[in-house]
Amino acid sequence: ILKNWLKGVKICIEEGGGHAFKMARDISPFLADFLEGNNFQMIWKRICVNHKTSEKRNWHFHEWFDAFKTMKLIHYLTETAYPTVSMQRAISALTEWISHTNKGQYPNFSEVKISDISEQIEFLKKLRNLDQTA
Repeated sequence: ILKNWLKGVKICIEEGGGHAFKMARDISPFLADFLEGNNFQMIWKRICVNHKTSEKRNWHFHEWFDAFKTMKLIHYLTETAYPTVSMQRAISALTEWISHTNKGQYPNFSEVKISDISEQIEFLKKLRNLDQTA
């Protein structure tokens, strides 16, 4: 959600268009609810009206949607749409998703049993390497 949101906002900023909130709702109704609760429509309108160049709009958007606001969005999504799950459960869901979308291109992690923190770190490194080669 965050990746799509930031990519979409970049396009909106370059176009100077006011369709960012509609795009947010298309990405996720939870994202739109978060933005609505944070007065995004008013902020976005002010950014678009007051700043004619995409550079200035981009700067002011990121001044508003900073690291703290990003963290608040992630917490909001965790509280509403994507509750915290155990690593083992997440691995099972990831394996299922990978097998459906990549037709066996990646290893099956469903049998992986991870007990201590060092094994968790090593497993996450393997996943990161898979992501970087995709």
